Amino acid sequence: MMREGGTDPVKRIRYGFRLATTRDPQPKEVQVLRRHGTPAHSLNYQQHKDAALKLDNVGESKLDAAVIPPNWRPGQRWRAPC
Repeated sequence: MMREGGTDPVKRIRYGFRLATTRDPQPKEVQVLRRHGTPAHSLNYQQHKDAALKLDNVGESKLDAAVIPPNWRPGQRWRAPC
């Protein structure tokens, strides 16, 4: 989703919403998903790194190097907001 959805958070939300629901999101739905997505969760996981590491180790998927953010540093775990 990070690659196919583009670099814009709203485009990613729209893309993911279409994948999950087979329809375009209404403006209010985009607003809600955006409000509850990117900045708040990123800040929360930066402040609670142990919780972020636990979440990042769930599942079998490995981090895709093509979607690593530019400010990422080796040894720092990262979770996509969308």
